Amino acid sequence: MNVVELEKLQAKWGDDLNRRFDVAKRLDYYHNNQTHYLKKAIKKAYPKTAEEMLDKYEYTYPLTKRILDDISILFQTPLKLTIDNENLEKKFNEMPELNHGWAEYAPLYDDMIKEASKNQVLRSIGWMTRIKPLFLSSGRIILPLYSDGYNLSICAISDDDGESWKPSKPIVGRGPIQPALAVRKNGDIVAYMRDSGDAPARVHKSISKDNGESWSYTVKTDILNEASVELLVLNDGRWAFFGNDLNDGRYRLVLMLSDDEGETWKWKEYIENDNKQGGGSYSYPSLIQTEDGLLHITYSSRTSETEKSIKHIVVNTDKIR
Repeated sequence: MNVVELEKLQAKWGDDLNRRFDVAKRLDYYHNNQTHYLKKAIKKAYPKTAEEMLDKYEYTYPLTKRILDDISILFQTPLKLTIDNENLEKKFNEMPELNHGWAEYAPLYDDMIKEASKNQVLRSIGWMTRIKPLFLSSGRIILPLYSDGYNLSICAISDDDGESWKPSKPIVGRGPIQPALAVRKNGDIVAYMRDSGDAPARVHKSISKDNGESWSYTVKTDILNEASVELLVLNDGRWAFFGNDLNDGRYRLVLMLSDDEGETWKWKEYIENDNKQGGGSYSYPSLIQTEDGLLHITYSSRTSETEKSIKHIVVNTDKIR
């Protein structure tokens, strides 16, 4: 090994160690703050079993920390993402005013999110993937992410094949999570999102006019929804939407096609269509189209407590006209 290779190896090892320290610091912050509130909450709710429950928590935390610490060193290019809290507050202020909480006793929802976004640690952890990334013709990769804590979304952006990443501005709304992305012919990117917010439960929609860098605040469409959705631009230019067009369960899954980039959905085929009492639950869909034009769909299927699987079906969209 020559001197240059040794220096590169030392630098890489130093970066990996720093990454481990960073993860450990964040976990310690989470642990120290959560323990205080957990102990109070558990003792209040379960005074007779509080010690037993606390013992379980104290056992699982070190194990979780060790696992995450070990995992963190495997990543050569970690996604250091954080909410732009100033942009988040600006977008909330632009939205139509909501003068109530989600329940009679609750504080104003917008104010809670704006206040939470000021915490530098919490706004940079907890981002999760659900939907596949979008690849632009420029080579840019846009990976949709969401947070159950903030109940909104952002995107991770890479212009060097995933070597490095940066966060987009937040996709702000009252409960838009798990974005599915599609590109219009004019270059605008459209995000359809699951509704995890207040009633009525409808698919959220947001638009980016700068290749995913920033997003409009979300508006609710007419599509019923309270579960994850998928979106795909087909080879023939039509858009495919797949999801639960319900607001009282997951017992139905619909495939809808549009020839005007989602303005209307002219074609509709139910892939699963149980009744509410039937016990079926279908969710978390994914869509891809292969070179032969066939649409491949996967989703979780639960028809009973013991019959659970990932279902894969193939659809010829040319026959849906």
